[in-house]
Amino acid sequence: MMISLNFLSIIILYLIIGVQSQNLEKLYNGEEFFYKAAKSIGGNSFTDKVGPHHYQTMYGFLLLPTIEKFSVNKKKLKFLEIGYGCGQLNVGASVKLWNNLFADLNVEKWEAEYDLECINLAKSQGLLAGWNLLLGDQGNVTTLDRWVKESGGNFDIIIDDGGHVHNMV
Repeated sequence: MMISLNFLSIIILYLIIGVQSQNLEKLYNGEEFFYKAAKSIGGNSFTDKVGPHHYQTMYGFLLLPTIEKFSVNKKKLKFLEIGYGCGQLNVGASVKLWNNLFADLNVEKWEAEYDLECINLAKSQGLLAGWNLLLGDQGNVTTLDRWVKESGGNFDIIIDDGGHVHNMV
């Protein structure tokens, strides 16, 4: 008797990270789950985390199982996203996505951005409620050192969607 690769993959996920059965489908079809989550943020909001760049593949394959592992083990996840999107077409859309994905989880959320005026506006509108903030230029080593001191470092996940320049990665 042959076992299908799909079934075997689900069993391996279960054995490796101890995922409960209701979450196996989310992990097995992570790309589709992430895509739907990104599209569900509503209104005119959209995020570049899905679409022609196909980041949903990476997020679905790597990010979702990592998040699930922290959830199953009842550990706090420390998350940093660099780049709120100030000056972009849809400022803050990814924060809405992360809020949806982390809604029922124990996550210490950090957002880093260089544009103080933009961040102050978002804060005044309640768009960054529950988020810790780091301000400054990610291309500046002194700024990065300050961020580590302010946040305590030791992030479990860092999403760098900031400067998009090789020397900033």
